[in-house]
Amino acid sequence: MRTFATRHRWWTCACAVGVIALLQLAVPTRAIAQTIVSNGWEDGTLQGWVPRGSVTLTSTTEAFATGTRSLKTTGRTAAWNGPSLNLLPLLTPGTIYQFRISARLVAGQSATQLAMTVQRTTADGTSYDRVAAYSVPFCLTGLVLYIESASATASFYVDDFSITVVPLVACDPADPTGIHT
Repeated sequence: MRTFATRHRWWTCACAVGVIALLQLAVPTRAIAQTIVSNGWEDGTLQGWVPRGSVTLTSTTEAFATGTRSLKTTGRTAAWNGPSLNLLPLLTPGTIYQFRISARLVAGQSATQLAMTVQRTTADGTSYDRVAAYSVPFCLTGLVLYIESASATASFYVDDFSITVVPLVACDPADPTGIHT
């Protein structure tokens, strides 16, 4: 009888430890942001970026934020013309991503706003979203990021483009207020 009680206590302890271990695995914790894309155009190529509309894209040393190169966009004839990047093979549905970029107009251009936009295509149609952070929806057939400006003809440089996964942040179980910074 004593053996059964000892085994039973051991089994109960083992189960409790197993449940606690599983709970710890299931609770999201602070994670280091994972970089999915990082383009600086330092290798002299377009690094997967393609023209959207009638534009010319070149890796240039004329202007840059860091390093010695950037991506120059010229020959635009519509506001939606610019460099574009196919995100469909790069991003995972249900994940939130942060987009960052350095941009500036080519000297002599009139002031205008530049924006990053995602063209999202599903079986139901196409929509456009301005982005800084973006949660990728499911059931996509197309997902293209592009850089555009309010001016149809503005030429510009972009540098230091990156996409990172926004890490999950768990609540501190010791803090019952639910208020976190």
